[in-house]
Amino acid sequence: CTGTQLAQAAQNQRTYTIQAGRARGTIYDCKGRPLTNAVWRSSAVVTASPEAVGAIRAVGDEALLKRLQSGKPVQTASWTLPAMAGVSVFALPERYADEPIAPHMIGYVDGDGHGVCGVEQAYDELLQSYSGTVTVRYHADAWGRALTGDPLETENTIANSAGGVVLTIDRDLQRMAERIAAESLGVGAIVIQEVATGKLRAAVSAPSFDPTDVAGAMEQPNAPLVNRVLGSYNVGSVFKLAAACAAAESGETEMVVECAGTMTYGGRSFQCIGGTAHGTVDLSRGIAVSCNCYFIQLLDRIGAEPVYRLAQKMGFGQNLWLTSNLVSGGVMPSLTDLSAPAARANFSFGQGELLASPVQVASMVQCI
Repeated sequence: CTGTQLAQAAQNQRTYTIQAGRARGTIYDCKGRPLTNAVWRSSAVVTASPEAVGAIRAVGDEALLKRLQSGKPVQTASWTLPAMAGVSVFALPERYADEPIAPHMIGYVDGDGHGVCGVEQAYDELLQSYSGTVTVRYHADAWGRALTGDPLETENTIANSAGGVVLTIDRDLQRMAERIAAESLGVGAIVIQEVATGKLRAAVSAPSFDPTDVAGAMEQPNAPLVNRVLGSYNVGSVFKLAAACAAAESGETEMVVECAGTMTYGGRSFQCIGGTAHGTVDLSRGIAVSCNCYFIQLLDRIGAEPVYRLAQKMGFGQNLWLTSNLVSGGVMPSLTDLSAPAARANFSFGQGELLASPVQVASMVQCI
């Protein structure tokens, strides 16, 4: 090797690189507003240059001065001064804001920055393709200490993280629904759909969790990591809306019954809530007071099949894939099962084997 080559090799060996920050692609709401990478904070890599030391002393940051005593560059997120000799200043996005939004739908990333669940996992490869970094290089002596007077070399591609995924979620509606859930719901879900298109504008599972502290969420009561928006549950009396629609399509809207609060059907006893006698009930009143006795007799007249077929068209008993890993499912009893009078009675007011997610129930109402 020539002297020049040796000098160059020595110079290269004295160059150190700090990866000062990394960000992956952004997840946006339907109006292009960021749901991740929404908050940016100033950060800096600082060396013990005379200018930097003087500025730090002027603001009284003794902790930062102590860290600089090693002679090696220090990264700090508390830097509020302008760039100067020996200082590289840049902005870095926080993946999740102090008040995270839609964590059950967005999901979270692991320690290596890969999506674990939700949209983060479903679009992990795409979001990774939009990653950006900040790297800072500096020249050092044999002990790794930054050479005074040598500039820091910064390469910043964080702007790449502006690319990403757009959801149908509306940030304002999502925030509003999350506040209502936190104040009033306790455990459950809120789903808001756009009637004309079926697009999800808000999807809230309660209780919520902090995606930066998943381990802590595992210790909390009421299983906050469970996504109740997509879980399947007994549908209950809201299913009477589907039965009423089937009656309308069958031309059976004029039926009137006398509700005594309880009745025997198929050898079993059924009652309205609390055994309340509703008296004379037509279809409109049957919905208003949620009369089980009315809907049992309604399905006895029109049969289970019209309700079954209409419920299928509304999405019951089917999987709705929002992403490759966010799926809303449910269970419908078979028509053979519904040939049994007791099963048909339970089906008329949403009980028995019928299961559906809040998304499917919202879709039913959206169809109506």
